[in-house]
Amino acid sequence: MEMIGGESDSMNERDCGTVSVTNTGRRVIYISHVCLILPRGYKNRVLLLLDTVSGHKLAEGDPPSIFIVKNEIQKKYAKDLSRIRAQVSDSTGKVYKSKYPKIQT
Repeated sequence: MEMIGGESDSMNERDCGTVSVTNTGRRVIYISHVCLILPRGYKNRVLLLLDTVSGHKLAEGDPPSIFIVKNEIQKKYAKDLSRIRAQVSDSTGKVYKSKYPKIQT
């Protein structure tokens, strides 16, 4: 994906991926953080998305919260992109994991 119309003129900063988090339930949830889970074999298997640390509130019917994954991350783990999952933790400690992505070439 490429962002256009932003303040960044650097192509490296414009190329990105996203993690979309949607509340499918009826109760309000508070996202405490979002991270990417790498496959086994990496020293650090959890990559925390810094934009998510401040927390986000999602009520029923709210639009999804979108979090950006920088291009450097995608390049560094390119050979394993189809095996990387997103993980969301809420304020109660419940953890939600995404399905594995379908990578289009």
